[in-house]
Amino acid sequence: MLKPLHSLTMLTRVFTKPAAAIFLRTAVGWTLCPSRRTLTNVYRFGDPQSITNVDATHYFFRDGEWSSPELWKLQAQLFVSRLAPNDKVLTLTLDDTTHHKTGPLINGARTCRDAVRSTRNKVVYCWALQFIPLCLLVHPPWGGEPLSIPVNIRLNRKAKDGEASVTLLDHAEAMIRELAKWFPDKHFRLIADGAYASLAGCELPRTEVISRLRADAAIFDLPPPRRPGQRGRPPMKGKRLPAPKAMAKLARNWRRVETTERGVKRERLVYTRQVVWAHVSKTPVLLVISRDPSGKEKDDFFFTTDLTRKFHRADWFIGTP
Repeated sequence: MLKPLHSLTMLTRVFTKPAAAIFLRTAVGWTLCPSRRTLTNVYRFGDPQSITNVDATHYFFRDGEWSSPELWKLQAQLFVSRLAPNDKVLTLTLDDTTHHKTGPLINGARTCRDAVRSTRNKVVYCWALQFIPLCLLVHPPWGGEPLSIPVNIRLNRKAKDGEASVTLLDHAEAMIRELAKWFPDKHFRLIADGAYASLAGCELPRTEVISRLRADAAIFDLPPPRRPGQRGRPPMKGKRLPAPKAMAKLARNWRRVETTERGVKRERLVYTRQVVWAHVSKTPVLLVISRDPSGKEKDDFFFTTDLTRKFHRADWFIGTP
């Protein structure tokens, strides 16, 4: 068996000594396996001399006494210490994905929307395991597209009879709060799909939320200042503003910024304005409208909870998950 990397052995603290050996062989086998990565194939390449019975590898995943949250904590600390040791702000990406399974008795499988095969006019469903990975965004030194490396993950199970339903947003919020406990000296910049825009109203610790905003969203101006002697609750929002799509047609003060879209640099026009998206957050957000200078593409609409963000460069909102 190949000698495992020191970084990999740091994760074995959550296992017993026999389980740690199985974990290392499985990790090596996963890396070396050139064919379909079934557990049996992974076992053959990770343990070619059959030191461990193949049944023990199956028991490791099914009945092993180890803590998955503790393993993800060690993995997150490992990745941050190696890839972003001096970064005060960690950039995170969040989205859900499906792992297709065919058996009706697969533990945790459910009927999910297939985002790959679905279109605007047709929704395709599949029987799969639905995962929500929270990833650390890293720009590799060799250039090209940034990499998203998982630092936490949840399986979205179907609630059993009598159990409270846990949504994708609940899982996402729990993972971010866990990460904030693991790294008390770090701040976070979360880039998520529009389905997770409601996280902006969850008051996540030390976290800036960046997501898409609906083109027809109901947005409002900032609340007017309170007048002297005014009674009653202070207003939470001002007058109704045009929807972002209509606002884009009226906007005049556009700024030209440089962006990076899937590793390729290009220019975009950006219009920003502080608004209140009352359906999502009680506090103001910064609306960002992105436009193609050539006019060939449709406008994109984003928002960030950081009202002080400047736009000398704007590669954070192009190509979000």
